[in-house]
Amino acid sequence: MAKRLMIFLIACIIISGCVMPPLLNVVSTAKTTWDIGAIINDEKTTTDHVISEIKQEDCRTHRFLDGNQYCEKSLQHKLNEYIQTLEEEY
Repeated sequence: MAKRLMIFLIACIIISGCVMPPLLNVVSTAKTTWDIGAIINDEKTTTDHVISEIKQEDCRTHRFLDGNQYCEKSLQHKLNEYIQTLEEEY
């Protein structure tokens, strides 16, 4: 029974293609519009904020588009490492 349900769900996803329910389509369009504005203004996109929180680093799409690394250690993280180094020396 579980195998049939899984096959049915996969078939539904394949058949539906890229079609989303109207509400999700509106949300997706709004997110894309917001993110494009953020990239144009050299700000973080919504995805950048999420990834930055997960990795505890400063991640920015526009940095990657300029040919640099997507994520780098945040200033706070660098400061904490420096303080830890000083503490170890004394």
